[in-house]
Amino acid sequence: MANILENQLAGLTQVIEKQLDEQLERFDNLDKDDLKSIREQRIRDEGIKYKKQEWIKNQNGFSIRRAAKWLTSYKIFDCDILIITDSQAAINSLTGVYTTFSLIQQCRASLNEMAKHTNVTLKWLSAYGSDRVNNTAD
Repeated sequence: MANILENQLAGLTQVIEKQLDEQLERFDNLDKDDLKSIREQRIRDEGIKYKKQEWIKNQNGFSIRRAAKWLTSYKIFDCDILIITDSQAAINSLTGVYTTFSLIQQCRASLNEMAKHTNVTLKWLSAYGSDRVNNTAD
């Protein structure tokens, strides 16, 4: 049994070393256009990561999703629903074309479920408005 495990481990090590060698060779053969493309992709990835961090930090997705789930669970369908947020990031994320971020997907699903039963509107309100208006939104 020990020999079998040892042989499997040795085989796995060879496969990993081969993959690493191939990747290193690809990196050695990159030209300026390849490096530029990699740099641009990293900038895009960092932008997406930043947006996700902002979304979580501000907890806008949690609040909107919680409101939508609460309204759905209590079957508040006999009137139009207006959800107010002071986060343009939340509105933009929810109305964007595509996302892989699960919180945004869950929030969209909750809002779509509500929209099957009643009119739902998301509205942005400036965070720099009057205290009374902002407290109402919060």
